[in-house]
Amino acid sequence: MNYSIKECSQKTNLTPYTLRYYEKEGLIINIKRDQLGQRIYNEQDIELIKSIDCLKKAGMSIKKIKSYMNIFQTENNEEARIKLFKQQKEILNKKMKELQEEMWWADYKIWYYQNLGTLVSKNDPLHCEKMENIYRTQYKNN
Repeated sequence: MNYSIKECSQKTNLTPYTLRYYEKEGLIINIKRDQLGQRIYNEQDIELIKSIDCLKKAGMSIKKIKSYMNIFQTENNEEARIKLFKQQKEILNKKMKELQEEMWWADYKIWYYQNLGTLVSKNDPLHCEKMENIYRTQYKNN
């Protein structure tokens, strides 16, 4: 069965813009066109697009997705695929640690402004340092 870009968009939950972008980036290749030049997708295209979306949801960049697709199309090697996903997991773990650090600081600043003046005088020249020490020792131990 064949699908227009709108129908493909509905089946994959991706916008037509995203579908065109993936094609432009070389992730989706050999999309047929009708006599008016409009894209025609088939079931195989839709399955490929769903796979690309899955990789994107795993946090992979377009460049990494291209690498994965190259491995997938040229090698029947699960070890190469596993290696790629392990690398991606390392990247995601690093990002998660960075986000946890950012969340800590956001929590601290909320607490800081809620408690400034009650635990340490606003006029104390070391109020920032003292407030952070209180927060680290009594509230969040990080």
